[in-house]
Amino acid sequence: MTLKWERGARCKRFLARAAVGLCGMLTLSVFAAAASRATQDSSALPLAITHVTVIDATGAPPKSDHTVVITGERITSVGPATVARIPAGARVVDGHGKYLIPGLWDLHVHVPFDGPDVLPVFVANGVTGIRELGRAIPEIEKIRAAGAA
Repeated sequence: MTLKWERGARCKRFLARAAVGLCGMLTLSVFAAAASRATQDSSALPLAITHVTVIDATGAPPKSDHTVVITGERITSVGPATVARIPAGARVVDGHGKYLIPGLWDLHVHVPFDGPDVLPVFVANGVTGIRELGRAIPEIEKIRAAGAA
């Protein structure tokens, strides 16, 4: 049993390092386009997600009843809902019974010909970054620009 766990732990460490290394490779950022549109739509008002369970992907246990405040494109505070300060004028989303996780990466993607039209599907499923494997760099740059537009 211990051997299997050690292999699992080694595998997780390897995957974490590989993911960090691959992030520097050719990527198409889905999140940039979505965040840009969200910022324009909400006039850059802070967003407060209250009473949500936060999973921080560090291996720590889930943190229940927390509030996460996002200002612009940055998370500006995370803490227990009982002591969280919500900025004046912030849009508040009730997260009771919901979970909040970091954006996911899909590191093996073949974006179909219609490229940017499928990017919102990734975001809807929690994938905020992808690595496109089937296109030349100029094509990927066109898709990235179209997604940002």
